[in-house]
Amino acid sequence: MRYLKLIILILFASAAQNTAHSAVIPAQLSLKDAVALSIHGNVNIKQAERAKLDSLSGYRKAGIETTYSAGAVGGAEGTPALLDLSNRTYGSLNYGGISGDTGSLTVSPYGLGAEEAAAAISISHPLMGGMGELSEKGNSVKSALSSISIQDKQFYLSEQSTVLGVIQAYYQAVLAREQVKVQESAVKSAEQNAEYMRKLEDAGSARGIDVTQSEVYVAQAKDSLNTSQLTARGSVDTLMVAIGFGVGQVPELTDDVPEAPPPPPSLEEANRIALKNRLELSVYDQQMVDAERTLAMKKDALHPQVNAVATFSTTNSNPGLLSGPSLNAGAVNMGVVLNLPLDQRAAKEDKETAERAIDILKQQKAFQIEQIVDQVRSSYQSYESAKTSYEIFSQNLSVAQENLRIAQRMVEEGEGDNRDVVSAQQNLSAVQGSILSAKTNLYLAVIRLRYTMGEDLTVMGNG
Repeated sequence: MRYLKLIILILFASAAQNTAHSAVIPAQLSLKDAVALSIHGNVNIKQAERAKLDSLSGYRKAGIETTYSAGAVGGAEGTPALLDLSNRTYGSLNYGGISGDTGSLTVSPYGLGAEEAAAAISISHPLMGGMGELSEKGNSVKSALSSISIQDKQFYLSEQSTVLGVIQAYYQAVLAREQVKVQESAVKSAEQNAEYMRKLEDAGSARGIDVTQSEVYVAQAKDSLNTSQLTARGSVDTLMVAIGFGVGQVPELTDDVPEAPPPPPSLEEANRIALKNRLELSVYDQQMVDAERTLAMKKDALHPQVNAVATFSTTNSNPGLLSGPSLNAGAVNMGVVLNLPLDQRAAKEDKETAERAIDILKQQKAFQIEQIVDQVRSSYQSYESAKTSYEIFSQNLSVAQENLRIAQRMVEEGEGDNRDVVSAQQNLSAVQGSILSAKTNLYLAVIRLRYTMGEDLTVMGNG
């Protein structure tokens, strides 16, 4: 019975999960919806969000200045014939400040048998070296703050990359859908032409080969339609993968093929904007701050360290609670602790390692700048190429339409060949499909350029 309940519970949870996932993708899906779903459900964004939350937890952990604990120790000792019980309770409090101050308090208020009640206090304040952000505590807090800043930027970059993928996949799916419509129109035109040629053959005005050619074109058009339909189904699956879930679902895409967007700024201006906006460069700047602080700590370790210290300790030799007289009899020590780093071999190696890390970061940032400039230039060239293709195909549309009209009229007047009609129909379908592709590619080229310029694509995805 227990296993039966477990199986039922697993099946119910699985059904609930499948229902939840099927309800996430709406039957009608706009680009705005697709972008919103990816932001809330894509695993890459979730991983970046987890890293961001982990950095916040790390900062809260680094900011803890006091820790405390409590416990008790008990036992028995002596001979087998005579055992004495011993017991001690204790509590401790430790402090570590970002200024470099440290302190501890340990109190055992009760002692019995071999265990004694006791109290101890120690305080240390840096006078030279290990102060402020160069202290271990100060460095950990600064590093945690830096991690928050870096992870916040990494989250934004992950979000932008995901949104770019969704926009591209969405409009590729829209394009594939529209290409199916073009092929359906081509099939319809081919069937009409084949029917017309059969009528001409029946009337004795057409050759048998003309009918055969028209029927071959019908078969070719249907095969192209089948390929377009398969591509359309695959493009929707690609969109679901880009969103992060929903593979196998076939929502209706409500957006049309995008119109030609406004022209982007000049290449020089695009580069200037990219070098200002791209957060990858800001990440290197933050890492440089961390590396310079690390180097400062390593240099600090080469210098003498001076701390002012004070301690107090006392014990109660009599069993029972810690009493006032025991506190009055406690020992107080105050003074200065000087630490001279005579053996500096390891510290010097650490310093040189930190210096190399800074040098590498500078080189990496310089290389990143070159990569950004190259990405902008490549995206700009893609935009110019897509723009030229769109203009060429747009100009050819009217020519292809006129060619088909002339070929059909010549056949009707008995002066043309059906092969000219078939060729003109094929050319018109090809131009119509090419215009759709060129228009989509032009829009996506601008989106890609905006992405390389570091602009926020979530605004475009919601626009």
